[in-house]
Amino acid sequence: MYASAIRSPPFKRLSLIGIPHAFRMPRLDFNVSQITRAKGEIKTQNDPIHPFSTFFENPLIFLKKRIHDMELVSNPFKKVLKDLLMNPAYLASWKSGSFLRALEGVIDRFSPCRLCPRQCNAIRTDGETGFCGQGNRPRVARVLPHFGEEPPLTGRFGAGAVFFSGCALHCVYCQNHQISQENLGEEINTKDIAELFLELQAKGCHNLDLVSPTPHLPFIFQALAIAIPRGLRIPIVYNTHGYLTSDVVDLLSGIVDIYLPDMKYGSEASAKAFSMAPGYVAVNRSAVEQIYHQAGPLDIGPYGIAQKGLLVRHLVLPNHAFETARVLEALSRISTQIPLSLMAQYRPCHRAIRHPVLNRPITDLEYQQALESARELGFETLFIQCLESSDIYFPDFTRKDPFSHPDPAVFH
Repeated sequence: MYASAIRSPPFKRLSLIGIPHAFRMPRLDFNVSQITRAKGEIKTQNDPIHPFSTFFENPLIFLKKRIHDMELVSNPFKKVLKDLLMNPAYLASWKSGSFLRALEGVIDRFSPCRLCPRQCNAIRTDGETGFCGQGNRPRVARVLPHFGEEPPLTGRFGAGAVFFSGCALHCVYCQNHQISQENLGEEINTKDIAELFLELQAKGCHNLDLVSPTPHLPFIFQALAIAIPRGLRIPIVYNTHGYLTSDVVDLLSGIVDIYLPDMKYGSEASAKAFSMAPGYVAVNRSAVEQIYHQAGPLDIGPYGIAQKGLLVRHLVLPNHAFETARVLEALSRISTQIPLSLMAQYRPCHRAIRHPVLNRPITDLEYQQALESARELGFETLFIQCLESSDIYFPDFTRKDPFSHPDPAVFH
């Protein structure tokens, strides 16, 4: 069913290359032997750090070290590609005035707070906190170039990750529980956030990867209003649990370029028991479908970097093969063109350590069952992980770099 299965080396040393037909030049006309040789070189690199591999339907989409190394693109064409990559959605919204209308919309939903489906109505302007634990100031836990996302997001120079504190879910197994539930982080102002956005761009990050952004939307929009006139030009990734209201998704249209939502559960009972999220399944599926109609499937540009669209994640949980199949079936009914990231990195932590159902890692059989479900449903693009990813990419937000491993031997 799939043209190739490529195990890719570390994110920070590789990118996905997909050359659209309309942009090909004579020097970009690959032949079969070139593609085969490039793939062969990649397969000989067996670095265990990389958490993902990739399946592709299109044989012209493959992995390689750097586009410059093979001298496939002439200098004039490089400039065209650079211009294409630096045209995020918020620029058009800024020029048309729709950005300000969206800003007014998120501010209107801030206090009493109706930013998430809980509709808790906390008076956040008075410092009252809702379920997410956030009040009248933004709280940021970590900001860094992040190489643990899917390859089209990290590219060579990383995703510009901004980890916000707080979350509308309280997952018993959350690997980010230090920031999502224990509120680790520092209160800053919107001007500081704007500076952080610009610093990530200056470091060469391919995007702004906003992690758990929903409770902080008014502050994020205000920071963008400062950063855009100062030259912000990289796309925005909305990295979310997928528990989103329809009106918030509407407000994000024309602002967010790339959506990275979870589809966590196949039953409302699991959503309530494991994440304290009533109505999650119905809300989540509706949000993902709405996002798909708004943004389309993930669009990977000429340098192999995601430019816009939707990529959906599903974390495979122990003892939940049937629910995984239900999640994938629901996503396939929306579209099998949506790239699917099947995550194997589950590791019992937080309150899951003593949980009777979730107190162990997943088995190879459980992950293979998830892959088989995805294949049978006909998903065109899959991102997959090795089971060792649960150890390598387990974060500790008390460290300056949460994803640096305390044992250097892990990376050798």
